[in-house]
Amino acid sequence: MASYVKFTALSGALNEDPLSYLLEIEDARILLDCGSTDAFESASWATLASVVPHVDVVLLAHASVEHLGAYVRAFTTLNLQCPVYATWPVQNMGRLIMQDLFLSRLHSEPFAAFKMGDISAAFDHITPVRYRQPLHLTGKCQGITIEAFSAGHSIGGTIWKIHKDTENIIYAVNYNHMKEIHLDGSVILHEGQILEALGRPSILITDSQSALTTTVPRKQREATFLDSLQQTLTAGHSVLIPTDTATRALELCCTIEQLWEAKRLQVPVFFLSHRSQRTFTYARSMLEWLSDSINQRFTNSRENPLDFKWIKLVHALAPVEDIPGPKVVLASHQSLEIGFARALLETWAGQPGNLVLLPDRGPAGSLARRLYDSWAAGQPNGTPTGPVTLNTTLELAHRRRVLLAGAELYEYRAAERQKQEQEASQAALLARSKALLEDAPGRAGEDDEASDVSEAEVDDEDIEDLLFRQHDLFIREPTLVGGVYHAAQTFRMFPYIERRKRFDDYGEIIDPNAYTKDNPLTQHGVLAYGTRRGAAGALDDSAAANLTEPGAEDHDGDLNAPAKYVSEVRPVEFRCQVRYVGMEGRSDGRSVVNLLNLWGPKKLVLVHGDPASTEYLAQVCLASEQITHEVLTPSVGETLNVSTGQLTLKVTLTDALFTSLRLDSLRGYQFAPVSGRLRPRDEASSTLGSAAPATGPVPATTSTTGRPVLDLIAFDQPHPFHRPVFVGDARLTHLRKILLREGFRAEFQDEGVLVCNDKVAIRKTEQGNFFVEGMLSPEYYRVRTIVYRQHAIC
Repeated sequence: MASYVKFTALSGALNEDPLSYLLEIEDARILLDCGSTDAFESASWATLASVVPHVDVVLLAHASVEHLGAYVRAFTTLNLQCPVYATWPVQNMGRLIMQDLFLSRLHSEPFAAFKMGDISAAFDHITPVRYRQPLHLTGKCQGITIEAFSAGHSIGGTIWKIHKDTENIIYAVNYNHMKEIHLDGSVILHEGQILEALGRPSILITDSQSALTTTVPRKQREATFLDSLQQTLTAGHSVLIPTDTATRALELCCTIEQLWEAKRLQVPVFFLSHRSQRTFTYARSMLEWLSDSINQRFTNSRENPLDFKWIKLVHALAPVEDIPGPKVVLASHQSLEIGFARALLETWAGQPGNLVLLPDRGPAGSLARRLYDSWAAGQPNGTPTGPVTLNTTLELAHRRRVLLAGAELYEYRAAERQKQEQEASQAALLARSKALLEDAPGRAGEDDEASDVSEAEVDDEDIEDLLFRQHDLFIREPTLVGGVYHAAQTFRMFPYIERRKRFDDYGEIIDPNAYTKDNPLTQHGVLAYGTRRGAAGALDDSAAANLTEPGAEDHDGDLNAPAKYVSEVRPVEFRCQVRYVGMEGRSDGRSVVNLLNLWGPKKLVLVHGDPASTEYLAQVCLASEQITHEVLTPSVGETLNVSTGQLTLKVTLTDALFTSLRLDSLRGYQFAPVSGRLRPRDEASSTLGSAAPATGPVPATTSTTGRPVLDLIAFDQPHPFHRPVFVGDARLTHLRKILLREGFRAEFQDEGVLVCNDKVAIRKTEQGNFFVEGMLSPEYYRVRTIVYRQHAIC
């Protein structure tokens, strides 16, 4: 049988909308990312709502809104209860990004999609994984193995490998193979070749967003970045850099810290977000996920490189506004639609000389993308030359939260008092009902144990409000004399309930919470005691994940104060400068094409890119002889059959056949030629050996619903002749390195022929066959042996 694989783009296909895709492998449904915009307005909400309840596994690739922005809402309101997998940094940084986004929305408009507690519950549900940690799924996903690999671009960014039977599916979006300050490049390339574990996938799902972009070298980008800052600051103006909360912001902060340390600039730099302190607390506790240079620096100097000297971490506008003069502010969010970046933009946009420095193009349709388009339109012949001065007026929606005052505050408090009185009245009625029920007739006949339980469960309601509204109660007490009930009598009773201690069979009930102590936190959020620390002096993953999560009132006490939301559309004059510097942290178009040439997938699915980028990359792949010609560009809502069509048959080997096999190992797998007699299950003998999968054509007479049995061929029957088979896919470039290590002179000559010591030639055909040619000599036999060692011969 063959694994039936289907792919559906829920969002982010032939456009730059958030990423969300459904991968179906037979009965298993895997959701790849669950993204949204920071406005939570996505056309895929209806589709997502119909898909999420039936999903079996969710895989999150990056800690950004476009990858996991819809996850909290799906978990809270769409009944997403299946296992969710992500790396530790994606879990921790994603939590902070969603908290910052929640607070930013709450400061500008009413927000009821989810609450702060929902964010913590949703991210606590995630199962954290490490790189190259195979996980074998269960349930409907039985037989599927997932594995995470480093993608670069963001801390904890993941390339997911999904394996079942003969299907190797790679989900690689927003990857970066180049080394940065805070991150090493992706593991895609290893010694100039695709990593063996990721090579030759049956299905490769990747994005085309960067197909038409060209990234300049890092030194040139940093020089452009520094020049832009120095020119603006020297002229006495300020710089606004819109960024995210916890992913690409780390690279920007590290870049500025290095520049300020080298130039000894005295201009203040601020990182402004609602979770600025917590972001770097988490980052300092996850040094093992950062670059080797940062870890080496920590090892040599015993100082955490993320303890910035020149950057101030703030969570409110007041510290920024209190310091006059030029300054640099990295503020959330990168879309410029909400958050501190939007607030500063509305204030600084009208001041000529101020600079809005865009590290990326911003989400499609956002204000940041409009500013990028204005900058791109001002470049002569499309060649970046410098900043562009804006001279325009835009109608922007201005939304803010205003504290109540005067008559509005009086009316609000009056309504609150009335509400509290109603609630107190309801509580009083409940308390009186309980009191009447306890003194009702018939309870005297109950056993002592029930009486004790009722006394232990006496409610200690506060009846102070009741005393002020009703000074006595009329209790009816029937009496029995001579078997006849007299007329009911009433007694005026003072409404008092005796407060009694709760106790159990062994004495007074002890509340464990009264004896627990909160672990104090230092100013950087690191536990002062009682926390495990790694070898690098940082918190380990489990300790970092258990840091106390702040509530909505953390640094935002005015959110609990009476307030109203005001929204108005007003013109905003733009007289500032705009400049784009490519610091998105993605592989550019040329690199993507080169990687695809090395990757060589059997099927290629292109997602998350505008139509022009997707069409360009698809045509380049179709024109290449080394990339597959099965290139798929699905649209949103389209379901594709991406099965490779390879047939597999699972059989059960008898003990006699299994023990007769001579297994050969290669790259973690074991191979052996098998010759046997295949028969249906009902004809098998009662004694069966170990169950071992074998591949081959499906016999027409055998049903695949029951597992057939493979047994030895009888001695009196003819045995088929078996030619030796070379298993493996060695590359000539890799073979050349091995020959050089063995002391040979190995060089490529015409038509890709590898010549060793001018005596032996090695050719590889398009079908993958090797030909070793040369005069019979010791060199020939040594070279042939080396070629044999790269394969398993069975």
